[in-house]
Amino acid sequence: MSALLSPLRADEGAPENAEKEITAALAKLSDADRKLADAQRWCVVEDDNRLGSMGAPLKIMVDGKPVFLCCAGCKKKAAANSAADTGQVGKN
Repeated sequence: MSALLSPLRADEGAPENAEKEITAALAKLSDADRKLADAQRWCVVEDDNRLGSMGAPLKIMVDGKPVFLCCAGCKKKAAANSAADTGQVGKN
C-alpha cells in the first residue's frame, strides 16, 4: 500500500513520483469523471489538496453539477455545509 501523498500544488514543486501516483488515482475514475476531475484539479473543500493526491477523488453533486473531493473527510464537511459553501468549482 502506498503512503498518502503530500498534497502540494504543482507550482510548489510536487515531486515527479507524486504526479505518477495522482495520475494512477485519477485513472480509477471513469473516462468522463476523469476529464471533469482533471479540469477541476483541486478539492473544493480543502482547496490546497490536489485531486488524486489522497487516492481516487470522490464525486458529489452540487446544484446538479458534479464536484470532486480529495477524500471522505471532505465529503463529511461538504455534507455539513450548504451547496453555496462547496460551490467553489471553477474557482480553483
